[in-house]
Amino acid sequence: MITSQIDQAIGQLLLDIVLPMKLTSGNDGQGWSFYKSHNDRTAFGKYFKSNFCNRVPFGYPTFVAITRILGKKEHLFDYPNVPRGNAKQLIDAMVTEGRFWHDDGPEYITGIIFRQDSSQRDNGPAIRIQIWQSGDQPVRPKADTIAVAGRQKS
Repeated sequence: MITSQIDQAIGQLLLDIVLPMKLTSGNDGQGWSFYKSHNDRTAFGKYFKSNFCNRVPFGYPTFVAITRILGKKEHLFDYPNVPRGNAKQLIDAMVTEGRFWHDDGPEYITGIIFRQDSSQRDNGPAIRIQIWQSGDQPVRPKADTIAVAGRQKS
């Protein structure tokens, strides 16, 4: 399967966690308001702040797999809708509150795949996040900046 291909092509699995939260499709439209995005990022942020507050960001580029674990009576999303929902807010919260990366740019996250799993409905809805090292060159930390809601503030 794709996991073993990633493991062989990219490198060591650094993290494998399951969040007791729901990944949305955004298929109802994101509109012009930032309210829903802000609420999603805040909810993810609270989870990461309380569970990963003392993390040191990864020192190497990484590759990420985000798996939506379906709950009871949930249906698979059309695959183009998986990354367009609240996945961006999830990554932003992992940067700002979880301190997984210094930034979410391509120097730090070299790629992301999105998957869905309907075989674990008793464990869902949930989000599985797997992170692999994807390079041997250390990343440059951004020590003089603080990430705030997807923007950099000096």
